[in-house]
Amino acid sequence: MLFIHGGAFGYGPVKHHWDTMEKLSRLTRYTVWMCNYPKAPENKIPEISRNIDEVYREALQHFDSENIICIGDSVGGALPITLTQRLIENKIRLPDKLFLISPIIDPSFKNPKIDLIDKTDIVCFCSLNVKENTY
Repeated sequence: MLFIHGGAFGYGPVKHHWDTMEKLSRLTRYTVWMCNYPKAPENKIPEISRNIDEVYREALQHFDSENIICIGDSVGGALPITLTQRLIENKIRLPDKLFLISPIIDPSFKNPKIDLIDKTDIVCFCSLNVKENTY
């Protein structure tokens, strides 16, 4: 299991990521790898993506793709989506499953429903900060 943590590209993994990873490993008896990718703002998306790709390639050295599961939350849910797109484009074997927990799907924030949801979303401050570039 390849665990890619959330953290808005800029922080993490934090305690709940480690706790989740430990519990997944204990309950499933799977080997779980934490992908602690390079953080923004020092690193941009291409560097982060290359890191995720390298970790996946390393996983393929140890496990058949049919035995690889990618799991992640928030940005950690979005990164396996883009990894999968690159794998398809480069004709590389895909992981067996993706478990995506609240993945960021529209980082452009162009969906008109965002403003409506922000009024009731308990984590709306995060999207507001992103839109205002105030990280």
